[in-house]
Amino acid sequence: MNHLKDLYCSEEEDDEQLDEGLSAGLPSEILDKYCISPNVEKYEYALGSDMRGANFAIGKWSSFVFIETRPSRRQQSLLDAILHKASARLGHTSTMLAPVFNPLHVSELGSPLPLHVSLTANLDFGSARELDTFAKMLQIEVLQNFPAGPLDITFAPRLRVYDNIEHSSLFLALEVAAHVKSRSISRLCTLITESLDFCRSHEPSQRDAARSSAWSFENAHMSIARCDNSAITRKYAHQCHLSPAFSAAALRSYRQELANLNQLLESMPLESELLDELKFQCSGIKLTKERANVWAPFASLG
Repeated sequence: MNHLKDLYCSEEEDDEQLDEGLSAGLPSEILDKYCISPNVEKYEYALGSDMRGANFAIGKWSSFVFIETRPSRRQQSLLDAILHKASARLGHTSTMLAPVFNPLHVSELGSPLPLHVSLTANLDFGSARELDTFAKMLQIEVLQNFPAGPLDITFAPRLRVYDNIEHSSLFLALEVAAHVKSRSISRLCTLITESLDFCRSHEPSQRDAARSSAWSFENAHMSIARCDNSAITRKYAHQCHLSPAFSAAALRSYRQELANLNQLLESMPLESELLDELKFQCSGIKLTKERANVWAPFASLG
């Protein structure tokens, strides 16, 4: 019996080995290669072509540039506490309009998820070659023209609610500290713009222009929770659907509702100790390409 016992691990030993394996995590190369969902919106159908009005597929290649962080267990716990407190504060608005936010640092099944600071809106390209050129050029620009060494990402002591360009989702976010925006985020955005100008063979579309105007380094933030199909967004969509003539008034009302939410959050400043625990370092930026993430590292010190 003792001989058999030596051949097999106890349940406690199995659990310890499992914990060690989980804590080690997956290599970043694997995470970056397989973390993007299939780009099923890559193909759009249009009417009125040379094919006698028949629908035809148009390839669309897109990318998105961001700074990524993977919160530790301690940081996840802090984010949960922030979300709970913010939800209670936002509940002071009309109960019919109070959004219900779900955390972004954990999946519906409980798996940890990365968070990110956006550096661009979604970027569309006319071909796979343009996207490939953009990725390579951005890697060169960041490596050669951005200060060497890791970048500290710190946050301002306030939360804010943002929406997407379609006004269909709301996001609860941590504001990036002002000095990080002005010194570092703005510089990265300039390098991204220069890389875009180098690779694109056409003028930006109206859609690109609308996205660019809706995003600026000055409102750089890290979303920590999301609310889809909120009463606020449903109300706006319903009013626009009733009559296009009322769309401008509906948008003003919608913007006022967002302003009311942010006014409530201003009365809930975050403690400096909490912000110290949430700050993180990054040694490069990432961009999406097809179904993978592409790493654009900063130059190393020394």
